[in-house]
Amino acid sequence: MEGSGSSGHPDGWEEANAERILYDVSMKRIRRTWQLLGLTLALLWTVGNVQFGAGAEPGFHRLPISFIVEAPPDLAPIADRIRNLPASRFSHVLEWVSPISSYISHQPIRVILAKSPSPWARTAPQWAAAYALSSQNLIVLFPDRIGHYPYDSLEAVLIHEVTHILIDRVAGTRALPRWFDEGMVMVAARTLGLDDHARLIWAVIAGNPVSFAEVDALFLGDRASAHRGYILANAIVRFYLQQFGARWPQYILTALAQDRLFPAAFAEASGRSLKAVETAFWTSQTSWTRWVPVMASSTTLWIGIILLVVWLLTRQRGRTRAIRQQWRKEDEDGP
Repeated sequence: MEGSGSSGHPDGWEEANAERILYDVSMKRIRRTWQLLGLTLALLWTVGNVQFGAGAEPGFHRLPISFIVEAPPDLAPIADRIRNLPASRFSHVLEWVSPISSYISHQPIRVILAKSPSPWARTAPQWAAAYALSSQNLIVLFPDRIGHYPYDSLEAVLIHEVTHILIDRVAGTRALPRWFDEGMVMVAARTLGLDDHARLIWAVIAGNPVSFAEVDALFLGDRASAHRGYILANAIVRFYLQQFGARWPQYILTALAQDRLFPAAFAEASGRSLKAVETAFWTSQTSWTRWVPVMASSTTLWIGIILLVVWLLTRQRGRTRAIRQQWRKEDEDGP
């Protein structure tokens, strides 16, 4: 029959059929690739949740946290959130102080929700979202100032200030370095994220290494100075947690509760004097140390997976085009 090949099919049928088969194979490979991506992301999400929830039961019954919240009517919903906040949100600091709970007061903490144009705001910098008066068991919180580092959320601000009060209850009249106090509350209130690594890199690049006493002085400056102080204090305490273990804060607070001064408590918990390890933090801040956490973060891993999928899809399309070009060349060179 005219217009038909030797197999009885119309001209071009074999090429069209081969292209359809190739298309089906390509689509199967693409589906498998996306399924693999979905399974990988699901596994990462599961592992992240397991790690986040690990160690969240440190014996909260030993140190109950209760609040007396005062708020104007328009801030009543925020007051209810504070009253209903579970003790598990304070897991870090409760774990640190629970072995020595008998040494410290269990008085309720008074929380005042205030607006920026109010008498309570006069004693705090304009950028501060809250402050604590440990001697009065008092926290003053400004909800309209929440949203900027290190005050990213209502819970983070409350945990920050509660940790201040509980650490001060342990220390009593014994003075604590500001870097230690603020670093501890940062660890208690914030999980370490990629943005924290980026802030640390900038804080290190933007200024020269400073002594711990100079880190303390940063908190007495303007907003930018205090901002750098928070970043460095957070990084210093986390560095020592890596060096001396997760129970390092607990050991220091226990020594403080037993009437040690901070240098002696630090040496007892660390096995080294404070002066001997002061430079260790800055020594650790090499380019390799700074970038490893960034490269190892889950965000970077996800970006890598997405780029891998894009590369696989691009490669597959290139193979498809090459096969089609080969077929066209064979057709042109055929009898």
